Amino acid sequence: MVELSLVLSNYNHARFLPQCLDSVFSQSRIPDEVLIVDDCSTDNSLEILDSYAQRYRNISLLRNGSNEGVCSNVNRLVALAKGRYVVGVASDDVWLPGFVEKSLGMLGRFPEAALCCSYPSYLDHKTGKILENRSLWAQEARFFAPVQLAEAIGRYEGCLFGHTCIMKKETFLEAGGFLPELRWHADWFNLLVQGFRHGVCFVPEALAALRILSTSYSAHGISHWHRQRETLRSVLLHLKSDAYADVVELFSSSGVLNTRGDEIVFVTTAYDDLYTEKILRLIKAPSLKYSGLRDLTAMLKDRLGVHEAAALSFQEMVWGILSSRKVLWSFFWRAEHLLRITVRGVLLSLGWRRFK
Repeated sequence: MVELSLVLSNYNHARFLPQCLDSVFSQSRIPDEVLIVDDCSTDNSLEILDSYAQRYRNISLLRNGSNEGVCSNVNRLVALAKGRYVVGVASDDVWLPGFVEKSLGMLGRFPEAALCCSYPSYLDHKTGKILENRSLWAQEARFFAPVQLAEAIGRYEGCLFGHTCIMKKETFLEAGGFLPELRWHADWFNLLVQGFRHGVCFVPEALAALRILSTSYSAHGISHWHRQRETLRSVLLHLKSDAYADVVELFSSSGVLNTRGDEIVFVTTAYDDLYTEKILRLIKAPSLKYSGLRDLTAMLKDRLGVHEAAALSFQEMVWGILSSRKVLWSFFWRAEHLLRITVRGVLLSLGWRRFK
C-alpha cells in the first residue's frame, strides 16, 4: 500500500539535484513512490535523474517535451500519485533527518489535519549553513484547529511554507490544487485553504530547508511588479469567489494577506472589482484611509480627461511615494519604479489628449 508520494518538478537544477535526492533517500522513512518530471531542462539534469532512477526502483521519471511550468507539473504529478499523503520538494531544497517519520507520526495522531508543517528553515546557499528560523507558534508538537491556526498566524506572524509540509492528497485537490494564475503564490494559497478548512499539525523543529536563491521562481516573479500585481489580483479574486467563501473570514482574521504589505493595498485600490468593503475588510484596510487617493485618481480620469492608464500610473506613483518611507532598500526600489511609471503616465496622458 502506498502511503506517501513525493512529487518533484525540475528545471535546470542539475547542480542541486544530488544534495536534494540524497536527503530524501537518507530519511529513516523514505517515500513509497517518487514522481519526478523534468521540465525540458537544458543542463545535465536528465543524466543525473536517470542515474538515481536506476538506483531506486520507486522513482518514476517523466520528461516534458516543452516547458510546462511548476504549477502544471505539480498538479499532473499529484493526479498520478497513489499515496494518501503527498509531499512536494523543490529540486534545490533539502530534507533534514526525521522529516518524513515525524511528520507522518503527527498526521497519524491527528487524522483530521490536512497537513503537517515545521519550522520554515532556510539553507544559506553561500555558506551551506541551515538557518533554523524558529517559529513561536508552539514549544511542543501539536494540532492547530482552523481558528487556532488563524490566531497563531495573527499573533506570531509567519505562514505555512510548502517545503515543510506533508499533506493529504484529498485536501490538496479539494483546495483546487496549484492554481496556475496564482503562479509563485499557488502553494501559499493552497496550503492556507487546507489549513483554514481542516487544521494542521506542527512540529517545532527544523525538518526541511529552503535554499535561498535570488534566481528562484518565486523571487524572480515577485521582483517583476506588473506580473506580481496581476498575481495578487488573482489571489483576491479567488477569495472573492464562492469557491473560497468558507475560508475568507480566517484569511481576514489571521492578517496573512498583510505579509504582502502595501502591494496588496495598491492592488485593491487599483481595480474597481476589488475595491469593495468585503476586500477591504479582508486585507484589514480601513476604506477611508485609501478613498482619498482613489477619489483623486477618479477625478483625473473622469473630470480632467486623463487617460485611464495614466490615472492608474498616477495612483501607483503616489502610493509608491507613501510606501517608500519605510526602509532604505524599499526607497531605492520604488524610486526606479516610480521614474518608469511617471514617464509612462505622462506620455500616455499627453498622447491621449493630443489625438482625442
